Amino acid sequence: MPRSASRSATSAPATRPAPPAGRHLRIGVVVDLHGPHGRAIAEGIASTPERRSGTVCELLPLDIAPIRDEIPAFDAFIAERGTPWLQAIAPVRPVVLIDDLFHPEGMHSIAMDHEATGQAAAALLQETAAEHFAFLQPAQATEQEAVPVRLCLKGFTAGLSEIAPGIRRDPPPPITVWTHGGFSHLARLLREAPRPIGILAADDVLAIDLLRVCNRLGLTIPGEVAVAGIDDNQLLCHLANPRLSSIATGYDRVAAEALRLATRLALGESSDGIRFRIPPGTVAARESTGHTEVDDPVLTRALACIRQQARRGLHVDEVAAAAGVSRRTLEQRFRERLGTTASDEIARARHALARKLLRHSDLSIERICESLHTTP
Repeated sequence: MPRSASRSATSAPATRPAPPAGRHLRIGVVVDLHGPHGRAIAEGIASTPERRSGTVCELLPLDIAPIRDEIPAFDAFIAERGTPWLQAIAPVRPVVLIDDLFHPEGMHSIAMDHEATGQAAAALLQETAAEHFAFLQPAQATEQEAVPVRLCLKGFTAGLSEIAPGIRRDPPPPITVWTHGGFSHLARLLREAPRPIGILAADDVLAIDLLRVCNRLGLTIPGEVAVAGIDDNQLLCHLANPRLSSIATGYDRVAAEALRLATRLALGESSDGIRFRIPPGTVAARESTGHTEVDDPVLTRALACIRQQARRGLHVDEVAAAAGVSRRTLEQRFRERLGTTASDEIARARHALARKLLRHSDLSIERICESLHTTP
């Protein structure tokens, strides 16, 4: 997966000797399995090639330090966030933090690109009929939890200011920030909100609460209220009514990158404090934003490619390549499962974008056609 990397100004720790030849690396994994992302992090680490090739990973709790005598037995640590005992051992053992945006000195960090997550959600909700937008955040959060929410809102705001990459929305839509204050409070917000409205919730649980209140109020989804969440928890999203569109955060990919980095550092690679930002995963478009989910990974990849790339002169061969199949197989899947063709779906997506550009930009018809690589 593509990723961006930037190096912090922290000084490099002293070079650590590599473990003796023939001994497996032992890496401590410090996560909260009861938290929202701890299990995904553990699963991501367990599924990486480094883990399967013999690296020994051992789960450790966040809230208590391991016995001091045990620390030398570990070659590196991966942690969900920084703690005082981890910061104390960073000079003698590599510590890679996952999504710790405070990035304590002397540690490395691999985190989600939360702004990109917000931008992906903005693009998804702009495919709906929504003319107004809101962002639902939790009522209470620690500072560590609040930072990703703020970054996601920043990306959501930036994403809504563009109808398409490089084309500004004129004027940019106002965004109302809502705080979850209970079902009665959500009901009042929804009754008073202008419609049609598109709402991004900071996580899937908040989004499901929105859907429940909309159903109780008799609001049509997505006609009056389109809803998207973040995390793409498969169980929650598929049990929602209607099924919830969501942006996959990809903590499993973050964890896999963390293990790869920890392995390199444990083997003696010397480096300054490293920060990676991992882009969001799949945009799972479902019924809550007016999309039809198909139980076919090939079509899921193809439709995502069309949604994201329809503006340029996209060809069916490119869609087939993105879906990982031949053009013939792709066309067969479209006919059998969707009753249409890939070419028709590309045309439909481009026409929808053209209507949005006509309504929300000052571009002439000629400029719109030029930007879509078509003729008037």
